[in-house]
Amino acid sequence: MFERTDGDGAGQLAFVIRKYGYNKDIDLQFATVTAPLPGIKIKLDKSGLELDSSDVIVSHTLTEHTRKLVIDGVEKTVTVRTALKANDRVAVLSMDQVYFISDKVVE
Repeated sequence: MFERTDGDGAGQLAFVIRKYGYNKDIDLQFATVTAPLPGIKIKLDKSGLELDSSDVIVSHTLTEHTRKLVIDGVEKTVTVRTALKANDRVAVLSMDQVYFISDKVVE
């Protein structure tokens, strides 16, 4: 069963992942976007390290992209505008020196 923890949402997410989805090879970190795509930069909370676009991989869902949807039987192409902006908070999965921005986080 889920245990309630104190702290903000990001801290609670980290707790749950560490407890139930523990993988010693992958770390969960949080960061702030300091520059948007295409020249994205993020600053990691814990270390203060700033990473740029050559250091990170960004989830497709965090970029502006198109999707084909069927609405009332008609296929439409829609543009999804979820691109990261400066000051967005993100969850970063890291292993060795690979950093994957998996999603936005809300605190």
